[in-house]
Amino acid sequence: MYRFLITALIAILSTLGTERLLNSTEPETRLGSTLTTITGTTKVSDLDTILTANFNALNADKIEVSTTTMSLLTSVPNLVTIGTITTGVWNGTGIDVARQGTGTTTLCSNNVLLGNAASGFKCANGHGASGEFLTSNGAGVAPTWQASSVSLTNDYAWTGEHSFTSATSTVADITKLTVVSGGTFTLNGTFAQSAASSTVLSRDASGNDSWMPTMFEIASTTLTSAANTMDLQNIPASENLHIIISTRKPGSGSSASMLIYFNNDVGANYNLSLSRNDGTTQINQASTSATDIGLTGKGFGLDAGMFFSIDISNSQQLVKRIVWTGGAVDDTNLDTAPFFFIGSGFWNNTTTRINRITVKLSKNEQMPAGSRITVWGSSN
Repeated sequence: MYRFLITALIAILSTLGTERLLNSTEPETRLGSTLTTITGTTKVSDLDTILTANFNALNADKIEVSTTTMSLLTSVPNLVTIGTITTGVWNGTGIDVARQGTGTTTLCSNNVLLGNAASGFKCANGHGASGEFLTSNGAGVAPTWQASSVSLTNDYAWTGEHSFTSATSTVADITKLTVVSGGTFTLNGTFAQSAASSTVLSRDASGNDSWMPTMFEIASTTLTSAANTMDLQNIPASENLHIIISTRKPGSGSSASMLIYFNNDVGANYNLSLSRNDGTTQINQASTSATDIGLTGKGFGLDAGMFFSIDISNSQQLVKRIVWTGGAVDDTNLDTAPFFFIGSGFWNNTTTRINRITVKLSKNEQMPAGSRITVWGSSN
């Protein structure tokens, strides 16, 4: 009796379980897996295959092996690692410096970024004025925009070509340098400021630089036709004079002396001492209270081309002291020994400087065209 009741109960429960299974209304997709739905028309003979397939799908699509998007996932509190993110748009907060971020969500426009230690970045102090440089203020201090300047203590090696198109002079504490169309210009050494005009920077054999007085051409005249006299007037006032006289052979066969006088003074106001040498004979001669200075000696004439170099101390309050050297050679007979002259003298005038020089030949002899006087002068 009891055995019959147990068998009937098992049959009823089996029927109820099978009925529930056959009438399941569960969704097809569970836990991200695709399952085959069991309906009222499903055969019992197919259940083994369907159930096995569903169990395999559930096992294969467990969360730990999932490779598809879980669209409803909002929190993964135990997430430790993640691979490379290749898609998506970042909409989170700014990434801090400790995690290699900038520490900010905005950057200054058109400005220079500066490191700011643990705070990320900061900006330079504005954009500066046009032409300014971002200049270092030393270690640990932010650079700032500053006007350009050149250090007065640093040494600079300018290796490129520079064009100072707007500069007309360079001024230092002790000197002024102006170069106009200078071409090649080299200046070395240390030297003091020039204290006088008409001086040049000169270097001696020991390499020392100094300002030295110099002379420059202040007057000249050249004969365009033969004449007995060369007269050079309106000579600028100069403390010292250097005179060059050059003539060619007159060609007349007559011997003449070369004479010189100053400021048209033909009074007895000249004195001289002279030595004349032709290589074999030397003659010394002196003359006082003369009306001119005989550069070849009084009464001594030559039919030859002549050249004289004359230096004159031209102080207004002193007598005008004169020294000269010269030579003469027969231009038509170069086998003739040339004459050499050396002399000194003075013009007894203590009221004015020489401003006119007259050169003439004795015996009214004519100097050929091309004969010339050139005068150099120093500072006043």
